[in-house]
Amino acid sequence: MTSKKFLVVGDLHITEDTPKNRIDNYNEALKNKLIYIFSYARKYNCCILQPGDFFDKPNPSYRFFSEIVSLFKTYDDVMVLAIYGQHDMKYRQKENTALGALESSCGNLRILSGEKIYSLDEYIIYGSGYGESIPKIKIRNTKSILLIHKMVVKDKLWTQQTDFVYVKDLLKENEFDIIVSGDNHTSFSDTVGKKILFNCGSLMRSTVAQIEHKPVMYMLDGKVCEKIHIPVKDFVFDERKIEIEKKRNLELDAFVKGLSEHKEMGLNFEDNLLFYFKKNNVDKEIQEFIKRCLRDLP
Repeated sequence: MTSKKFLVVGDLHITEDTPKNRIDNYNEALKNKLIYIFSYARKYNCCILQPGDFFDKPNPSYRFFSEIVSLFKTYDDVMVLAIYGQHDMKYRQKENTALGALESSCGNLRILSGEKIYSLDEYIIYGSGYGESIPKIKIRNTKSILLIHKMVVKDKLWTQQTDFVYVKDLLKENEFDIIVSGDNHTSFSDTVGKKILFNCGSLMRSTVAQIEHKPVMYMLDGKVCEKIHIPVKDFVFDERKIEIEKKRNLELDAFVKGLSEHKEMGLNFEDNLLFYFKKNNVDKEIQEFIKRCLRDLP
């Protein structure tokens, strides 16, 4: 399995559940993409680097988990290095999770964290899973790679976004030659001097907001970096529902904006909402959506 080639991928969010508004066979599309990744890695003798949110939830069904184990065993000559994302953990804990069980079941998966690093030729690969501190480089005179699950952005994804780090700052503040980040579902790369960061984004399009998203991966071979587009199909979303969703989002944005500007409210939040609904003739579907969200709050 020794190779200095790496295949960088993004958040896989492996799941047996079909996202809302997908009209194709989502499970089949996901498996085809995973097979494409593993086949590519085998063909070019690559080690796969995966920066967290490997699974979409920590407890898939036994049947589905067995299928993923089978996939790993089919490609047992392909090494995969991964870290924990928040979706991989159960109540923010790593114990009794599918990712941990997958590592125990398959000899070609290593989960990196803290002291647990991996050496491959002249490279040392480090891991910083969700909520973990960035480790210090332990071995000098080697090339270093960091897998990190943290919201890294070039620019804010929305105006009020918080809890993120700018890509330039992350590269400047750390000595790693290569950083592979996960959590941000958009695709980009950036450099500071000779240091480079790859954020491949999500493998799958799970919401209508990602309709234009093109999943990518990068192959690193020494100083050569190749960007590879992972094949996708068009028209996997229900177009009629997309328009309804857009209209609903616009109405919801207008509601939130109007709510923040409203000055004639008392202290009871629920009464305030009902008052606002009535005064502004808010669409019934929007009302029900907001009420459902409130009921789901802990």
